[in-house]
Amino acid sequence: MAAQPQLRADAAPVGILFAEDFDLPEGYAHALVPEDPEPEVITPSFSLEEVAAARAEAFEDGERAGRAAARAEADARSVVAPAEIGRALTDATTVAARVAGEAADNLARLLLAAFAVIAPNLRRQLERPSFLKKEAKNFCFAVADL
Repeated sequence: MAAQPQLRADAAPVGILFAEDFDLPEGYAHALVPEDPEPEVITPSFSLEEVAAARAEAFEDGERAGRAAARAEADARSVVAPAEIGRALTDATTVAARVAGEAADNLARLLLAAFAVIAPNLRRQLERPSFLKKEAKNFCFAVADL
């Protein structure tokens, strides 16, 4: 940690802050004091009714301007919103098509895996003559029932 500077008690001032004296010279103090200590009375130039009417008119003008601005913003949004909805639907359609393709691929893999598991057993059952006779008989009964 750096040492803090120490001021000497016997040090003399190095310089002055201002070279000029800002006090008024003698005899000029009366120029700062107003001659008439009474403040000027300003009489109102508008009546209370005129002020109230102006206030009401300004309020109506502000309300009209605010409604016009809100209407303009709503109109702008009604133009922009359908375009944004269209873009969102296009994006959703693309995603849905991708997901459907992945689902179809996964289903095909599942069916092929299931067939690979049952194929050996099915082959063994089809090679037995009694199985074929039984299935052929069931098929004939099913056709006859139609």
